[in-house]
Formats: sequence, structure tokens, C-alpha cells
Amino acid sequence: MSQNLLLLSLGHALTDFYVGFFPMYMVLAGLDVPRASAIATVTHILANLSHPLFGIFADRIRGRWFLPVAVVGTALFMTFLGFAGRSYGIIFLALLTGKLCNAAFHPGGSRLAAREGHP
Repeated sequence: MSQNLLLLSLGHALTDFYVGFFPMYMVLAGLDVPRASAIATVTHILANLSHPLFGIFADRIRGRWFLPVAVVGTALFMTFLGFAGRSYGIIFLALLTGKLCNAAFHPGGSRLAAREGHP
């Protein structure tokens, strides 16, 4: 496995780990389950709908800088949840931004994985 593919795999694991942390945060912070679940559902749908747009963007820029920015953005905004308290508006914005960064990683990551995996 090439070093680039290993780094790509690590970045993918990190972005998906951070996004998957919200249900645990929801319990630890004592959030209202229906409200937090609604936030999780809406942000999940919006992030998934953004994949084609990020795919178009990734195809046009073809820059490797985009992937590390997406990993750092995901980690930063998902970590910011810890400072949001019970402010559901801030939780929504932090979770949405973190999930959008995660969504931004996937199209460029799959393009790079295909290129690195088949030299």
C-alpha cells in the first residue's frame, strides 16, 4: 500500500469517526432526544445531498490540499460541539459544518484512491 493511500485511509477513518461521535455526545450532554435526533437527521440529509456538489468541485480543482482541509474542518467543527452546551442552534451549525466537511472529503478521496490504487 502506498504512503498516499495509507494517509488517505487514515483521513477517511478520522472524518467518519468524528461524524459518528454525535449520538454519544447527545447522551453525555443530556440533550433532548427528539430535538437532537431532528438535528442529526436534517444535517445528515443536507450533507448527503451536498456530495454531488462537492464532487463537481473536487473534479474542477483537482488539488490535494482540499482533503486535509476537509479532515481538519470535520475534526474542528465536531470538536466544537463540546463547547456548544445545550444551545441547539449552535449544535446544529457545528454539526452541519462538520458533516459538510466530511461530505467534502469523500468525492476527492475516492478520486485519489482510484488513482493511487491503480497506478
